Amino acid sequence: MAVILEWLLNGVIVQISILAFAAPFWLWYRMSRTDSERDAHHSLGEHIELFFSSRQMDWLVFCWAAAEAVVWFIIPEFLLLLIIFMRFRQRIALLAWDLAGTVVGTTVAFAISASAADVVRMPYITAGMVTQVNDWYLNFGVGALAFQPLSGVPYKVFTHLASANHIGLVSLVAVGTLVRMARYVFIYMILSGLYPIFHRFAFRRYIGVFIFSCMVFSLALLNIVDIYGPNYEIQDSRSVIAELLRGW
Repeated sequence: MAVILEWLLNGVIVQISILAFAAPFWLWYRMSRTDSERDAHHSLGEHIELFFSSRQMDWLVFCWAAAEAVVWFIIPEFLLLLIIFMRFRQRIALLAWDLAGTVVGTTVAFAISASAADVVRMPYITAGMVTQVNDWYLNFGVGALAFQPLSGVPYKVFTHLASANHIGLVSLVAVGTLVRMARYVFIYMILSGLYPIFHRFAFRRYIGVFIFSCMVFSLALLNIVDIYGPNYEIQDSRSVIAELLRGW
């Protein structure tokens, strides 16, 4: 029961956090609309898709990606998941805004270079994550970023600890952006194939899709935190790589 309550509570936290982050951009969007546009009768699904097609959404995606590289705890792929199932043409353009935000956020985090103790104080970050990333940097240098997509360790742990591990800003931005771009393309290719099937269902149920997505993300987030919790032991990355190579 305690586990279920923790999951529900964190799901609500995720929902409120997303709405709070997006609220200023929604208000900006509403204020930029003409009187005739405001008075036009649209369904909730149409209102949401118009917002996602707006310039304000471009900046929301940019700020989201930048913040996630510094301190924000919800990955950009959360937005990508929702965007894929909406009907507008600028979906790929939003990926460019996302990557631009990643570059800016990476640069800011590198400049701040929060200490390991400060990183652990960030939401949903554990000492195990910090210790593992330091070990990856020690063994693989900037190549440690290749572990980020599948490890579940938030990108900001890598960005803040890069300077202390003698990783240069240019290398960090180049490799970090490349790794994230590869992940975006992979997810986009998978989810975009579901658009023709899912859009008709989701169009009138965006609120339900949003709540469901928050709960799934909350479950995944708590699982990652648990994996890198107090009992976490550093993985011998070199042995893992060697085993993979032998397997090939």
